[in-house]
Amino acid sequence: MNIPIEIISIAAFFILCSIFISAVVSFYFHKKKKKAELKLIDSEQRSKMLSAVWDIEQIIVNSLEFSTIGQQIVQAILVELERYGYVFVFLFTIDETKGILEKLSAARAKNISNSEQINTFFSKQFTILFTEKDNFLIKTIDGKQMMMTEKLSEAFGSGFDANLLAAVQTELNIKTVSAFPLKGKKKDLGVLMFGVSKRPQDIPAHEIKTMHGFVNAVDIALENSSLYTEVKKTTEKLQVANERLKELDKLKDEFVSLASHELRTPMTAIRGSLSTILDGFIGEINSQVREFLTAAYNENDRLIRLVNNLLNISRIEAGRLVFDIKQIDINKIITEVVNNFQSAAKEKNLQVVYQKNEQLPLVYTDGDKIKEVIINFIGNALKFTQKGGIAISAKRQDSIVVISVADTGPGIAEKDQALLFKKFSQVEGYSSKTGGTGLGLYISKKIIESLGGKVWIESEVGKGSTFFFSLPVKLTTRTAESLSKTKSENS
Repeated sequence: MNIPIEIISIAAFFILCSIFISAVVSFYFHKKKKKAELKLIDSEQRSKMLSAVWDIEQIIVNSLEFSTIGQQIVQAILVELERYGYVFVFLFTIDETKGILEKLSAARAKNISNSEQINTFFSKQFTILFTEKDNFLIKTIDGKQMMMTEKLSEAFGSGFDANLLAAVQTELNIKTVSAFPLKGKKKDLGVLMFGVSKRPQDIPAHEIKTMHGFVNAVDIALENSSLYTEVKKTTEKLQVANERLKELDKLKDEFVSLASHELRTPMTAIRGSLSTILDGFIGEINSQVREFLTAAYNENDRLIRLVNNLLNISRIEAGRLVFDIKQIDINKIITEVVNNFQSAAKEKNLQVVYQKNEQLPLVYTDGDKIKEVIINFIGNALKFTQKGGIAISAKRQDSIVVISVADTGPGIAEKDQALLFKKFSQVEGYSSKTGGTGLGLYISKKIIESLGGKVWIESEVGKGSTFFFSLPVKLTTRTAESLSKTKSENS
């Protein structure tokens, strides 16, 4: 049976088309499979890289002292890269004060030999000067990007014996040395260097990405370490300065205490002698002499108060101010102080008034110290009040007693009120007119606070001022223990 040639040609054509289509489909699916496999490999590699970077970061967060973890970091990096044929990792850091790049740490693969030349290579300490601009590592820093070389001697430069480097490169089969700059936000930090048994063109992109991931982690670690080191150095300097200030403050307190004691004795004697003359025990004196002696007596008395204030400050700041706690009658103390100020108030045509409060309870406190505070408050009010008067009041509020001293003076602006209770601080414009040292209110505040109370002021310019202090009716356990401790330390 003869089949026409046309039919055979058509059949052959369809067979060929079928074979071609089958090949195309097979190639398409093979390519897609290969792509999926590569994607899976890339995904696995990325996962491993992220895991390795995470391990590095865990090392970093455990210590801010980079010098103590540098070796751990390069070792952890090499553990991840060793499977790709990497044989060493070097970490170099910059010492700006010395102008050098120095090796901080180095790690080598587990399977390499321990020959003498290999041990020498990894243990040798060396530095590179910033001025060596032709050095591979310095170029990496200056160029601020990754660099590669196939010569180990080029990477290490003149700091190493060239013959040793050539022997090491051959023994370790190093084909490429790559260096990555470590960069902080404001300055260069160092270099991370890798040695691998591959030619530059054979290093895949995912390995370079992995190394960049490590570099970023080390960047952060070095930056944090640099900041920590700066803070630590500053803190140490401040601690030294603080200790020196404490020492000077102690010497100052000792001097003030000694000088005050030495001054108080003769001044007390002078006051006694002047008082004897003024009281007429050695005979009559004329009015002019009395005027001069009275002025001398008042000035001497002012100096004694100043010395007593300095002594009190010295004791307060040294924690040596002793309190004698017992049950006292606040009414009695206020009345006594007010009566003592009547003469001074009369000289200025002012009134000092206290309306006795019979409902006040007895208070557990130091009567002498409270008397000193009230004297400071009333004396201060008299000093700045030119007309009107001073009114003192005392009342109970729950578990505390509040004492106030109100005057009709010029008042104090709110911005100046905080200055009043600071040592040697005075309100501008008032102190120059009235004199004073700026110690009375400071001492008063310290006394009241030591006794568990508070001090404050309410004032309005042009309408006068009211100074308050509060005292607990009964001392809290904490305050009592604190005062007891102070007393036992000074006994």
